[in-house]
Amino acid sequence: SSNSTNHNSNTTTSSSSGRRSSSRRRIRKILPPLLTLLGLYLFGSAFFLARSSLPRTSTCDDAEALLHDTLGLKNINVASPSGNNNNNNCWMESSVDKLVILVVDALRFDFAQHSFPQSFGRRLQNRNKNNNDHHHSKLLKFIADPPTVTMQRLKGLTTGGLPTFADISGNFGGAYVEEDSWMEFLRRRKTPMAFVGDDTWVDLFPHPKYWTEAHPFPSFNTRDLDTVDNGVLEFLPGLLDDLMAAKKSNANHHPKQPLDVVVAHFLGVDHVGHTYGPHTQPMAAKLQQMDTVLDAALTRLDDTGDDDDDDVCIMTLVFGDHGMTEGGNHGGGTMEEVQAALFYHTSPQCSSSSSSSVAAATTASSSESSSMLQKLVLQQEELSQIDVVPTLSLALGLPIPYANLGGLVPSLFLSNNITQTTRALALNAAQVWRYLDDYSRNANRLPNLQKLKQSLNEATSVYQRALLNTNTNNTTTRISREEEEELLLLSMEASMKFKTFLNEATELGKHVWTRFDTTGMIIGGTILGMVLLHALYLAINSASNNKKKNNKNRKECSSSLLLLLRNIKLEEVLTIVFSIFSCCLLPFSNSYIEHEQSISIYGLSVICLAIVADTKRQQQRRRGVVTMKILLIPLAGRGHELFISGHGLDPSISNEHLAHHSFVFVSSLVFLGYVRTTILLLQRRRRQEQQKQQNANNNSRSHSTNFHYWTDLLILLLLALSWWEKRDVDPTRNGYICCALALILWVMSTIITRILLLLQRLLLRQHDDYSSSLSSSLLLLLYQFGIGLMIVTGPSTAASMVFFSIQVYAFLQLETKDNDNTTTTTKIAPFVKAFLWRLSIRHLFFATNHACAFNRLQYSAAFVATEEFNFITGGASLAWNTFGYEVMGLLLLW
Repeated sequence: SSNSTNHNSNTTTSSSSGRRSSSRRRIRKILPPLLTLLGLYLFGSAFFLARSSLPRTSTCDDAEALLHDTLGLKNINVASPSGNNNNNNCWMESSVDKLVILVVDALRFDFAQHSFPQSFGRRLQNRNKNNNDHHHSKLLKFIADPPTVTMQRLKGLTTGGLPTFADISGNFGGAYVEEDSWMEFLRRRKTPMAFVGDDTWVDLFPHPKYWTEAHPFPSFNTRDLDTVDNGVLEFLPGLLDDLMAAKKSNANHHPKQPLDVVVAHFLGVDHVGHTYGPHTQPMAAKLQQMDTVLDAALTRLDDTGDDDDDDVCIMTLVFGDHGMTEGGNHGGGTMEEVQAALFYHTSPQCSSSSSSSVAAATTASSSESSSMLQKLVLQQEELSQIDVVPTLSLALGLPIPYANLGGLVPSLFLSNNITQTTRALALNAAQVWRYLDDYSRNANRLPNLQKLKQSLNEATSVYQRALLNTNTNNTTTRISREEEEELLLLSMEASMKFKTFLNEATELGKHVWTRFDTTGMIIGGTILGMVLLHALYLAINSASNNKKKNNKNRKECSSSLLLLLRNIKLEEVLTIVFSIFSCCLLPFSNSYIEHEQSISIYGLSVICLAIVADTKRQQQRRRGVVTMKILLIPLAGRGHELFISGHGLDPSISNEHLAHHSFVFVSSLVFLGYVRTTILLLQRRRRQEQQKQQNANNNSRSHSTNFHYWTDLLILLLLALSWWEKRDVDPTRNGYICCALALILWVMSTIITRILLLLQRLLLRQHDDYSSSLSSSLLLLLYQFGIGLMIVTGPSTAASMVFFSIQVYAFLQLETKDNDNTTTTTKIAPFVKAFLWRLSIRHLFFATNHACAFNRLQYSAAFVATEEFNFITGGASLAWNTFGYEVMGLLLLW
């Protein structure tokens, strides 16, 4: 009985220990995936910055609360200007009656400075001849915040916020603006507005909710250079006539309701940049056309016509939403992308009063105050795009949008005197602080708010002194020149301090919402690195256990590590070093991201040379033939990047690339047809070997193989016809039907191949020829993935795939077996081959004119088979054009 009890106790203990051991094993299995997901979440959250939207709006009644409560000016008279209770005069009395916005998409500052002599240059010369006319015309650098794509820029220009990279998907449509904006205030005021041009405006502000009249045109086809601009040229003159229409009517004539706001968005400069680049003849022609069109529009706006309209102030803003790189792209934060242009122009009726007030203030002030005034108002050469939001809002008599982070631009603000400008800056500063404080309390805590609050308090203190002097002087009948000078100095000092606060607040917003969270990225990357090291430890431990089983004595087991280090090869050491640097350290370097193509080809060259050197050292058989073929991998890659260009460009709009020549892409397609025939012969040989071993005959697989073969050849033929037709400059854009058919056939063929490959894995897993059968099917799938990339990229990719085929051939040599079918000719570790494959795929990605940047997305991939953009098919084509290379790289992990 005692023995039975002990036995049961031992059994229970053993069972309990087994359960604990099993639980630990389950935890060890579950923990790495969970840590991986945590690391990815932290890294992704830090990379794709997001800004929470607060459900609050500004109202006309907020002005007094901002000055009294936010700034603490409770016991001081801060009465609003006359007419402030009017619906058209909210926080400030409006100084602009009508507004015209002309957007020239991707208008870089140097374009506006040198290529617009009639529209900009002539008016700037007239301003310089009349030094007192400071507000009539100005050309400024218009600094955009990344991401420099149209949708985000328009949101920033209307809300004053800082859209983040997490909003990038909205650029493809469906991104309705839900935040406070000056467009929303105009709608509430029932202001008649009209629009023509890029349909992104209508996506953000739908018609007819916002627009009295709207003429949107599709904007996503970067190969279409003229449709949007021609539409603007058709409707803009009529809209400007409605804007200038007389406000009177009689019993016999009821004219169309005059417009108060007109928005036009030209798109040709942006599309020419994507297609040809910024320094080409088509760009020069497009800029000349824009100069002529803008000159005619500005001339019409300067002609006020009837005497009844002599008091109408019309403000015109001509600007680019972003710039472009030297390659004609945009989306990032380089100097060429963020330096857009703003041409500010007002009708003569606006300029006279504001200019004279500035001149009078300058004359009446001392040298010190005059210097401050020059710095504050007259000498600003650049401004942030979001700074337009508070400037426009207050000039139009509107509240400033609740989430605005921009600072009022005094040089563009048509105020009657400096005290009005100071009041406007005070309202702007109070509004920005209210938003930042609310955001920090209710969404995410913001850093350095105390320092920012101190800056605001300093500006408020000076403004309070200025207001006290103003109230004291109002009680007297006359003030001395010294008192007037002191009041002017205090007002300008307060304005300068409010501007300083606004600049600091904008920098804080950019730091939080438009710059990557480096700390979060490091934490996430560290967790992922720890998981990787843990996996490496498990692999080494498993290998060590296997060696222990095979060793006959403990002495051999203890020396196994020394034996491993003694037999390690040079290419293995180099692969480990390159892997650590490229996967763990270098990705945090901007230089690595910019030069990854060069680093990839360098890694390929060094490792392949090491393989050749190591093989010669070990005196392997046939080293002069098979081993030297390994050098084809870096040689083909280098030849690819040297001789092939023009990826992502349609042959109908670019004949300056050798790979776009019909002889080159037809010859490349013929070679790829030969490669496809070679794969067919390989499949037939494998099938014959299987039939001999199994004594069976499977005609269905033969029919399937032949179907794929002829389908692939037909796709190559359709591509040749499509590219040939697209070389014609016919505006009907020939070649779409053939390309669409090729795309449909490719999708069907690839899906069928994928299903057959899965069946092979299930049916042949137990056979000895499983590996060889699977390799031919994987080779076919790799080939078809390459065809898909050719369809969505263009004719240059045909030549690229020729070079890549040479690299694949060299990789196959690494798997070649001797006649005895037992030893490989070149004994290379699997992880070395995997790393070489990864480098080859990455180099192919960069050599086809891709990059790890939004401004290098090849949007033309969405239009290889159609002129109209479809979110599903176009988005899928663009996704495959961008990520298809990585999918090809994953085939090695099968």
